[in-house]
Amino acid sequence: MTIRDRSDEELLALCRGGQEQAYEVLAERYKTIVRREARKYYLAGGADEADLIQEGMIGLYQAVLGYNPDRGASFRSFAVLVIRRRILNAVSAANRRRHEPLNDYIPLGESADGSAVNPAADESDSNPERIALEREEAAEKRRLRQQFVRQLSPFERQVFETMQDGMTLGEAAAALDRSKKSVDNARTRIRRKWEAFTPAP
Repeated sequence: MTIRDRSDEELLALCRGGQEQAYEVLAERYKTIVRREARKYYLAGGADEADLIQEGMIGLYQAVLGYNPDRGASFRSFAVLVIRRRILNAVSAANRRRHEPLNDYIPLGESADGSAVNPAADESDSNPERIALEREEAAEKRRLRQQFVRQLSPFERQVFETMQDGMTLGEAAAALDRSKKSVDNARTRIRRKWEAFTPAP
């Protein structure tokens, strides 16, 4: 039996034993899966295809390092999941860069009258022009937020708030008393709606 005839799990064991050729065989074996996943999100307007392929291969390497057979899943199932998540994270990062003003559209806090509060601002800076611009920017952010939130379902609005609060998936699931899967699915829907969101003038 040649090394190319070995199962994924056997190759994985060889990889962890330091055999570089075993990883090369795994990488070649999974290249089609990586390309398929990358192509899917590239066609959806996610990011550059070559970059997504590279991210997918990084995901494969992470799967090699992180796979635990005691959890019951096959290496293939685990690897596909990690590859897909790595690509999705890259897509999300690309979309954040593309929509940078919208990523930052929620004020860090608000005063009693609803105006934005910037804790990093120098309180001694009383430049009227700067203050006016900050107020206009804060008002625009609130307007965009309100427009977008109206497109969400009640549950999606709750999930959206946890995202804005910087909660992890586990924290959000616990806070909303829902499963991680339902929260993760809601996050995916929210991101898709966000990508398609066109603010009204």
